[in-house]
Amino acid sequence: MRKNDRMDAVLCVDDDKSFLKDMESYLKNKGFFVTACTNTDEAAKIAESVNFGAIVSGHRQPGCDALLLLRIIRGRGDYTPFIVFSEEDCSEFIADILNGGADYYIPGFKDKKNRLEELSEKIGELIAGRYKETLFQSFFSKNNDLMFVKDEKFRYIIGNDALLKLLGLKPEELVSRTDKEFMDSDAARGCFASDLKAIETGQPVTSEEILGDRIYETMKFPLEIAPGKIGIGGIIRDITGRIEIERDLIGFRNLTSHILEAIPDVLIRTDKNGIFTDIYAGDKSLLILPKKELTGKSLTEIFPGHLGFFLMKTIQDAISQNKMQKIEYPLKINGRDFYYEARVIPYLKDETITLIRDITERKEAEEDLKRKSEELAAAEEELRQQLDELVLVQDKLSRNEAYIRTVLDNIPIGIAVNSVKPEVKFEYMNQNFLKFYRVSEEDLNTPDSFWDLVFEDPDFREKIRKRVLKDSESGDPEQMHWDNLPITRKGEKTTYISAQNIPLEEKGLVISMVWDVTDKKISEERRILYLSRIRSLLDLYNNAGRSKDGLISLTLENSCSMTGSRCAFIGLVPDGEDELIIHKWSKGVMKDCSVQGLPLHLTLKNAGIWAESVRRSESVIVNDYSLPNKAKKGVPKGHVEIRRFVSIPVFDGDKVAAVLVAANKDEDYNEDDTEALMTLGNLMWEILRNKETREELLREKKLFWRTFESLRDAAFILGAHPVKIRVVNEAAVSLFGYDKKEMIGRTTDFIHVNEASLNKFRTHVYPYLEKHEKIPRFEMQMKKKDGTIFQTEHSVNPLFDSEKNHAGWVSIVRDITDIRESKKHEKILLNQIEANMEQLATLNDQIRNPLAVITGLVEIECPNSADKIITEVMNINKIISMLDKGWIKSEKIWDYLRTHYGVGIENGNNFSSGPKKPDGKA
Repeated sequence: MRKNDRMDAVLCVDDDKSFLKDMESYLKNKGFFVTACTNTDEAAKIAESVNFGAIVSGHRQPGCDALLLLRIIRGRGDYTPFIVFSEEDCSEFIADILNGGADYYIPGFKDKKNRLEELSEKIGELIAGRYKETLFQSFFSKNNDLMFVKDEKFRYIIGNDALLKLLGLKPEELVSRTDKEFMDSDAARGCFASDLKAIETGQPVTSEEILGDRIYETMKFPLEIAPGKIGIGGIIRDITGRIEIERDLIGFRNLTSHILEAIPDVLIRTDKNGIFTDIYAGDKSLLILPKKELTGKSLTEIFPGHLGFFLMKTIQDAISQNKMQKIEYPLKINGRDFYYEARVIPYLKDETITLIRDITERKEAEEDLKRKSEELAAAEEELRQQLDELVLVQDKLSRNEAYIRTVLDNIPIGIAVNSVKPEVKFEYMNQNFLKFYRVSEEDLNTPDSFWDLVFEDPDFREKIRKRVLKDSESGDPEQMHWDNLPITRKGEKTTYISAQNIPLEEKGLVISMVWDVTDKKISEERRILYLSRIRSLLDLYNNAGRSKDGLISLTLENSCSMTGSRCAFIGLVPDGEDELIIHKWSKGVMKDCSVQGLPLHLTLKNAGIWAESVRRSESVIVNDYSLPNKAKKGVPKGHVEIRRFVSIPVFDGDKVAAVLVAANKDEDYNEDDTEALMTLGNLMWEILRNKETREELLREKKLFWRTFESLRDAAFILGAHPVKIRVVNEAAVSLFGYDKKEMIGRTTDFIHVNEASLNKFRTHVYPYLEKHEKIPRFEMQMKKKDGTIFQTEHSVNPLFDSEKNHAGWVSIVRDITDIRESKKHEKILLNQIEANMEQLATLNDQIRNPLAVITGLVEIECPNSADKIITEVMNINKIISMLDKGWIKSEKIWDYLRTHYGVGIENGNNFSSGPKKPDGKA
């Protein structure tokens, strides 16, 4: 784990130790925190454990190869600013150096000292740029608003953490992808339209969008992403709290819309004047005109004449009585008569909602039934008369029998005359009677064979037989009516009939009527099934707060109920792995199955036909599992027997993330089943991903606040208008002695030394505040709560909101009291060194002058001892010469101190030449 060091820390690498030391001293004097090393391997190890503001390295020297170090650093994904210098102009390596990721190259570095200023300036520029970029990236990445940038083809270039979490993507998974790759087609088209509008108009485009359970305000604007290339910048703000009521209304409307699409009704919203304000129709063919041609027009415009005024009066009655009005009315369309039922419900003030249902089939059926009933009544009356006449005048029966049979044989319902007790024996039956009961006339010739032939299931046969006999004993025709009876035949589809008996008491017979209601039954079952599926989806949505295992269990149970299956399972496909993990079976399977031990890990290659939808990325239906199939691998011994199944893939973006399988439906699976499972599976996955996203976002927020509070320097976030403290960290509390409540909501005046110091501060920062620019670092004294005055260094940067409006400031305050005291003490020591060097220079010359006098006197006064004395004088002179050499070295040291520490420049006096060496001979 890398240590987070200071932003002004610099790593210097060069094998020339002397120059490395000069460079280290020079950069330290410029305010940088320097780490130095002499070879590439050592530098690579240091850079792996420490964050630096910049790295400086010599190139093409023994043990020190900047290009090699650069490749190591960049290979780790570390983009610390990197400067390369070389003694020679290595033109042939410039391309390699810069393409390798270097930020700056300084060739011809022979005269190294003269290039240090250029190096220092460039380090400062790169560190400042990186600091600014880091700050920007931090606010971009950690901003609670969703932010992104797209290229000119509307492909994502970058998105911040909030966007990535919302989409459930990693940064590399977002780059170069378009909205249509992880949005449904309608949402993708909407995003594309707003992107295109921003490009074409050159102006920001604002809209509102719903993602998951949140509502967002989206602003897209043209952005120059490269010279001559215009892309799209986007900011998406969560405005759920502001329009929470509207969100609930939108959710209700969406739910209502789905329900309306699933029912065969048209919903029309009108005002008190009969003007169409909104129209919903799951089946657009039910509308007499397209929706856009109806909206805004009145009932009397669409339905001229009596019908328009009739409908208008119904609306007015509903409003005035505040009560639902129900009417039926005919309408001729394209020459055909249609019938409709309208339920007009008062809604809000002076508005109504009208539910219109096409009842043409019902009306026609009623008319047909009425007609048939009339025909039947006439036939019954005729039959009664004929039967009565049979007793009195049997010869008339023979003359009328042909006529009666003609009527009964052609009546559009099944009809028969038969006994019920003690056995079913038929006197007459028409062809429709045989057709609807799915038997032959020869089969029914055997007395009481009716029950066994018509009803194959023995349990149901006994149940319906008892019911018919009981109802027949009542003698009440109203009670002798049976609806939706199933007629089953092995290997064939089930049909449904309704039947009624009319007793002929004087003969002990009944007139048995039967009509086929299969189509009506299927339509009603489909309607009930669709409503059940809607309830299942709502059930899953309402239980979004459950654990992952709970959501998967609920999905499995709903998948069974939505498709009429007896069992189901969910398999997960880990990202990037060739594996299918059978995560969970529905409850019924685990109870009856002797094969336990989930989750079960299978490779996709060996997973058999269950994983076929993963391999093919499409739904798979097998309605006879016993048939040979090359993809089948069988099931483990003891596992629940599989007779038929449907499998659908669940997508995460363009990848299959899971597979949902339902099995053992009593009837064949169809496309309706796959669509229902697809909707359920995708909703489950969306809920799971949203849960993961919310949990990850919470972790990121906690990490941000821990980071903010762990800063060693005092940090303030200030508002813009007025400039008052909004947030402070614990370092600020510790530094100034105030608790957070004492600081938040106030201006910074109370931590300034006095009014004069405050005015000086305002004068310094005002030009930058006015232009909303970054304020360069500056120093000044501040005051703690206990009155202590201390020296501080300030760094102030502007804050901007998502619309680039100035929103406030970030102020970092560092206590530099110890640094100032250390420099002051250092200055005193260096001045003492200067004084000592001057004394050394004076002492050398003061010794040489007396030695010269001694030499002259000895030659005159002591010629006999002159040689010995002069020899000793020369020895003393050698010692002084050695001191002179020491002086020369000291003078170089002085030059270094003067250059790097400013020794010799004090209180405005120029001592830059260092201590003067007095004139004199060596």
